[in-house]
Amino acid sequence: MIQEKVGVAARRIVNGEKILIILDDVWEELKLEELGIPCGSEYMNCKILLTSRSKDVCAAMNVQKNISVNPLQEEEAWTLFERVVGKSEWNDTLKEVALKIVKECGGLPLFIQVVGKALKDKEIKIWEAALRRLQAPMDGDVSYKKEGILQLKLSYDHLEDEVAKSLFLLCSMFPEDGNIGLKTLTRYGLALGIFNNPDSIHDTKDIVQLAVESLKASFLLSPADVPIYLPVQLLFEVNRREEEELFKMHDLVRDMALFITFKGDDKFLVKSRKGLREWQPRSDVIKSYKKISLMENIILCKLPDYELDLPYLDTFLIQMNELSVVLDEFFRGMKELKVLDMSGNNISSLPQSLTQLTKLRLLDLSGNKSLCEISILGGLSCLEILKLRRTGIRNIPEEIGQLTNLRLLDVGGVVCLVFEGGGEL
Repeated sequence: MIQEKVGVAARRIVNGEKILIILDDVWEELKLEELGIPCGSEYMNCKILLTSRSKDVCAAMNVQKNISVNPLQEEEAWTLFERVVGKSEWNDTLKEVALKIVKECGGLPLFIQVVGKALKDKEIKIWEAALRRLQAPMDGDVSYKKEGILQLKLSYDHLEDEVAKSLFLLCSMFPEDGNIGLKTLTRYGLALGIFNNPDSIHDTKDIVQLAVESLKASFLLSPADVPIYLPVQLLFEVNRREEEELFKMHDLVRDMALFITFKGDDKFLVKSRKGLREWQPRSDVIKSYKKISLMENIILCKLPDYELDLPYLDTFLIQMNELSVVLDEFFRGMKELKVLDMSGNNISSLPQSLTQLTKLRLLDLSGNKSLCEISILGGLSCLEILKLRRTGIRNIPEEIGQLTNLRLLDVGGVVCLVFEGGGEL
């Protein structure tokens, strides 16, 4: 486990062994002691390499030597672009356009790969249209061009599979640099009706697998890496997803996805892993939003004690917080909700307003170990996926038998489970 690896590294440092620790893509000051890394002049045997786009972060962490990583030179950028598009011979017209496109990528390998993959094997008119887009500011705002939104969005716009597009945007609801599970994404997509009536959840998983591979090939998703450290509140996530195929989204690609969801008709509010301790969104601001993600914060008991008016909301992800109480009125104004993930909290009882979610198709309550009573779920007639892993339930009430559309009941980790009306699991 990750904690064991950190412990091993710490012991090696204390014992005087030479060790190199790499902290990648650091955006804020890290307290090394909190990571389990011994610090001080007596531990000179340990070297730490960190990468960051912020000089302020480097200064705050008292970095001894800054090394700037420069963009690719023109020749290097062109060589990489040729490799991605699979061409070494060019006619004069196409090469002129291609050189200008590469220049617009600013020597950044990610941009070159994403744009090159999007244009590979396309007609010259597509290349010319892409160049015009890259040279023009988006919606009159040059800041988006500066941040690389234009270059990355080009790849998204050239995706031919609408399922892949929808799943890509769903991936932006997960935390920055966080791992995304194939099973989790499959279940969310199934509940939201992204797929065209697949025969089974297994068939749906195959569809998602193909879409994910397509997104990886377009450099919009990448394989997950294994972190050396994970905050305590995320240990549940590791256990929950240990059997899942994992992947992730580059933070710049995620910024592009969030830009799309902000500008589009189906607006997302994504505040995942932001250290929130209480509910912050104003109800009048988010009334038109369709998806909200507040996963992996520390919201505690700070959800509003009043009904929220969210008439268009179809996805609400609030897993892996420290919620213990959800008041009865909270969900009453979310009539269109289809996906509700409250896993990894400390909820002991379910609010009565859950019974108002008559369109709910996925409910994940896994990891709420004090939750014992679930009979009110019997009225959720559209429910297809119900996850109750590692909860405190000991009985499946008769009311659950009313869920005639249920396709998946996950009770893994629940022992001595009795079905009311007879039988054990």
